[in-house]
Amino acid sequence: MRCVCSEDQELRLLGYLKTHRILQEQIAEAINRNITTVNRKLHGRSQFTIEEVKKLHRTFKIPYGAFGIDTT
Repeated sequence: MRCVCSEDQELRLLGYLKTHRILQEQIAEAINRNITTVNRKLHGRSQFTIEEVKKLHRTFKIPYGAFGIDTT
C-alpha cells in the first residue's frame, strides 16, 4: 500500500516541514533512508509508503492530511 501525493499535497507537506523546521536529514533518519531518497519522495518523484507516513506522523506529529490521506 502506498501514499499517493498530488502536487498540491506535495506543497502542503513541504510547507508543513518548513513551518515546523523539520529538515530532510531528520526525515531521512526517522525512516532510515538517505537524503536523496527523501528528496525524491518530497518532490513527488517517489512515494512514501504507508509505514513511512505512520512513522513520520508518530515522530514529528505531521498530520496525515499533509500526505494527502483522508482520515475521516
